[in-house]
Amino acid sequence: MNGRMGRNTIGWGVCALCLGAISLVQPSAEALIVVGGSLPRPDGAWVGRWNGSSGVAIGSRWVVSAGHVRGGAGSLFVMDGVSYPAKAVYFATGADLMLIELHDTLPGWHVIADSLVPGTRVQMNGFGLVNGTVLAAGIQWGTTTAESWGENILDIVAPSYVSSRFDRLSNGGLPAECAAATFDSGGGMFVRTESGSLRLVGIITSVDGSVGVTSYGNRTYGVNMTTQTAFVAGVVGPPCDGDANGDGIVDSDDITTVLEHWGEVVDPHTPGDTNGSGFVDFEDIMTVLWNWLELCE
Repeated sequence: MNGRMGRNTIGWGVCALCLGAISLVQPSAEALIVVGGSLPRPDGAWVGRWNGSSGVAIGSRWVVSAGHVRGGAGSLFVMDGVSYPAKAVYFATGADLMLIELHDTLPGWHVIADSLVPGTRVQMNGFGLVNGTVLAAGIQWGTTTAESWGENILDIVAPSYVSSRFDRLSNGGLPAECAAATFDSGGGMFVRTESGSLRLVGIITSVDGSVGVTSYGNRTYGVNMTTQTAFVAGVVGPPCDGDANGDGIVDSDDITTVLEHWGEVVDPHTPGDTNGSGFVDFEDIMTVLWNWLELCE
């Protein structure tokens, strides 16, 4: 019998789970182990290292990570070789989740998905330990860290958390089947939209099993980000119309950003989309002009 009965594939994505009290009895997830090695980094990935582990950009100056990763004002989020110092951090109540406010503007970020169902095929990302020795029952964790990407199926989707199981190919596993390990905490789980962008569905928080090895049957857990939008909106605030590049002021730089993304289908309120329509066009130019020299709070 296929060990994945009931885990039908719904689509592509990467998601993360917030376990709440469950995370207290499971080892923290801090590495990404991928069958056959990491997938290539997808286009439009806005992820980086935060406080020795992982984080995902979700706004022009905002990053999300697992709460237990900690860090504070002055800690660095490093994305594509550029360091962004933190201005402040905010912790969720009842979830292993934190938001990091940065001093400087990021070049891009991810939108949080609206919903999630069991059986969704996801891509996961982390900056933790990579593959070590391949064993009969799984894969040992290596001794070096790197940005890694893999895939799995979220067969458990609860209001507060999500989970995937690490399986063999012969038992329904995917070609780049993955699980989290050391320093992958705060990494993202994403679903791919029809336009090709990656939307965030979860933040990796923990794993079960033994530290140092990922065995077949082990699980990765994360916070369900589709149910954390109220917390995020309460801290980050609403998008600022006209601010195409997210730097906090509507000016000529926003005209330039709109032109750089002209004609593109994008996620709402990501660079170039000043009015949240998901398409960069003349209306975005007009939104910039209508809000000229406005300061975003």
